[in-house]
Amino acid sequence: MKIGIDLGTTHSVVGIWQDNAVKLIPDMEGNVLVPSIVGLSEDNYILVGQAARDRLATHPAHTICEFKRFMGTDKTFSLGEQDYSATELSAILLKSLKEQAEHYLQEPITEAVISVPAYFNNKQRQATQQAALLAGLKVERLLNEPTAAALAYGLDNKDCEQTYLVLDLGGGTFDVSVIEVFNDIFEIHASSGDNYLGGNDFTNVIEEDLYKKNDLYKGFFSDSELRNIWSLCERLKCQLTNDSTASFNFEYKEKTYSYTLTLEDYRTLCSELIERIKFPINRAMSDADLTLEDVDGLILVGGATRMPIFQQQISRVFSRIPQTQYNPDHAIATGAAIQAGMSARAKELKDVIMTDVCPFTLGVEVNNKHGQSEFLPIIERNATIPVSETRSVYSTHPEQEKVLIKIYQGEHYLPKDNVFLGDLEINLEPLNIIQELYLTYTYDLNGVLEVEVTNVASDKKYRTYVGENEESLSESELRERFSRLNALKVLPKDKLVNTAFKAKLERLFQENLGDKRREIGEAIGQFMEVLETHDNHKIERMIENIKRYLSY
Repeated sequence: MKIGIDLGTTHSVVGIWQDNAVKLIPDMEGNVLVPSIVGLSEDNYILVGQAARDRLATHPAHTICEFKRFMGTDKTFSLGEQDYSATELSAILLKSLKEQAEHYLQEPITEAVISVPAYFNNKQRQATQQAALLAGLKVERLLNEPTAAALAYGLDNKDCEQTYLVLDLGGGTFDVSVIEVFNDIFEIHASSGDNYLGGNDFTNVIEEDLYKKNDLYKGFFSDSELRNIWSLCERLKCQLTNDSTASFNFEYKEKTYSYTLTLEDYRTLCSELIERIKFPINRAMSDADLTLEDVDGLILVGGATRMPIFQQQISRVFSRIPQTQYNPDHAIATGAAIQAGMSARAKELKDVIMTDVCPFTLGVEVNNKHGQSEFLPIIERNATIPVSETRSVYSTHPEQEKVLIKIYQGEHYLPKDNVFLGDLEINLEPLNIIQELYLTYTYDLNGVLEVEVTNVASDKKYRTYVGENEESLSESELRERFSRLNALKVLPKDKLVNTAFKAKLERLFQENLGDKRREIGEAIGQFMEVLETHDNHKIERMIENIKRYLSY
């Protein structure tokens, strides 16, 4: 059995293709959306998902979120006495999702289709593959998130010939893809995006406005207080989805502060963010050679697309209402599960064909006739993959003994402004002439780039791979990371329920004021007391009683 995983910045979802349909698999609390958060309990147990999220405000020093934004970088995060990379934290999350699926299916899972932002570069895709490997999963395919969403929507309309624009605004990234659907074929024509624009940025502008209006500075607050205020701002943002005005109160140094924001003022605060949304849309449509009239439908994906300021901007540009038949939080996982079913050769999907594109230009650093360094494109962005292209390059002078092929990814003229992927050293023949080299780039569906260089004079071939996880980690490094992650203590499921419930109560206590806070405080005391009995029946009854009493 192969599973599909939406590995998101704020939430992740796992699903399967089963009985001719997609089944999204819930966690032990029955929630399909799993917060992409990893934490550490007081007794050094790893917490993942909702249990970790509920401790984010109360234990921010022992809880990590938004690590997806740092995939493929050297940034590390401290958790207890150890430091973890974004890849390792993603591996912990993926392993938890894998176990969630195994518990539901009652069978081991070893393969998965995992979604990634369309605008993830090769290093970020490689880091995702490494995370899966560390979690015990073979990546059947890395699927671009807008492509996954289009697959979910298009499967219901596969007999109609239509062109969709998929707009995916998640917690941390924004992607745009143009897809054409006809006769069971899903063809991606172009992708674009912004890896540092997401729903959390729209929360951050509220937080900044709050401090400004109340003449407060972030440096005044503890990490726990900052996280609580950010959570209140996030909740207010969600309120503005349905209401024209929203407000909340919070306490600081025994003083109560209030904050109110109207939808109109929020639109003004977010004007720069809204402006950034336009560029990827314009680029994707330009690359696909589309006009507004050519677009048959708009598909919104990601929880942040619920924001009225986003929907109004999109409706204003395209003069139409987007499609919303799927929950925007579930569409990507649904598409990933469909792709997993296609990979497993489910008979219901055997006629479905899907193409994708290379989201970035791939090229090489060369010297121009003025002796200046420039970026020479080999595979242009939005080329249909798999793809292979060959270009000729030349040595710079007759006496040259070696050539260093520097591989880059990006759209800038200067190589230093693009993403450096790797290099390959070529030995030249002692012929005392300018020598020609055939440079062949081959890019596959999983984002693995093969670079082959042929010395025309000697017919010798040199080859390297960029993005293939086996090349990036040595066997000893893999063993070390495996052992480190496997040594982490994970709470048994019965204890996890109690820990998660206690964390939820502590979060509610911090978020509320007055009588409601006192009620929650009493509930925490009662729950702590019954925990001391170690009587599971009493604990379960207490949890149900508190839930009824607090009405949540």
